[in-house]
Amino acid sequence: LVVQRPAMNAPRRFMSVSEAARELGVSASTLGRWRAAGLGPPVVKAGPSRVLYERQAFECRIQRQTINALKQEEPSDD
Repeated sequence: LVVQRPAMNAPRRFMSVSEAARELGVSASTLGRWRAAGLGPPVVKAGPSRVLYERQAFECRIQRQTINALKQEEPSDD
């Protein structure tokens, strides 16, 4: 059995709450409130008190929310 380690500069698959908060420019407690309200990116529970964000799902959710926000800002043709 050969275990391959990811390249040192390869992005990790999961992000911590503090990393996700930093990416979004919000506090970790804001992410906690969003989680409690069922908003924000999906999370992975990695233990009773450890929450992680899967990087790909996180980035997809942020992109979808950005696109939706831009659509709401478009002026109507009325």
